[in-house]
Amino acid sequence: MTILETERLILHRFDMDDLNEIYRLIYADPAVKDTWSGATGTPDEIKARFAERHIQREGDFCLHALALKDTSTLIGLMGFQRHPPGAGHDIWYLQSEDEPNRSVGFNPDFIEVELTYALGRAYWKHGYAVEMGRALILFGFDTLGIGRIIQGVRRDNPNSVNLMRRLGFRIENGLDPGEVVGILDSTNQATDG
Repeated sequence: MTILETERLILHRFDMDDLNEIYRLIYADPAVKDTWSGATGTPDEIKARFAERHIQREGDFCLHALALKDTSTLIGLMGFQRHPPGAGHDIWYLQSEDEPNRSVGFNPDFIEVELTYALGRAYWKHGYAVEMGRALILFGFDTLGIGRIIQGVRRDNPNSVNLMRRLGFRIENGLDPGEVVGILDSTNQATDG
């Protein structure tokens, strides 16, 4: 099922046919896995956890398969994760020097999500994450009623930090000196740049 389309890309629900390819693109390549996920275990264990969490998952706040529109080639994943109410250790990577006591998910009338993405290395630096990121952000604010998008990334991951800037996120220093936190509120979204 297609969630969103852009000029070059389609975002759709994961199905079992995507499992081996998403493993190859994201988890089997240390350059991708180490900047995105701390997943450990055998390939079969990692695939089983991914399938349980993401294959044919219903709802708007989950990860989706990112594919090239013209060939249907799977290139990665992208989506919104809505975290249950939590603070402190549960969301340490979403806390910043500016808001050290930030709580996520405590107000049921204010939807906060994390923008999550990972692309296979062959698809880096083609503008795909910016293209779908802009579409997903607009969809989130305009259709899903999201109030704030928060993202935490390692400071030494310049691709993700630059992507946040291009998508209009305000960048803050994380509580952990190795982290930065991006904030994008529906009231000050700027995804044109």
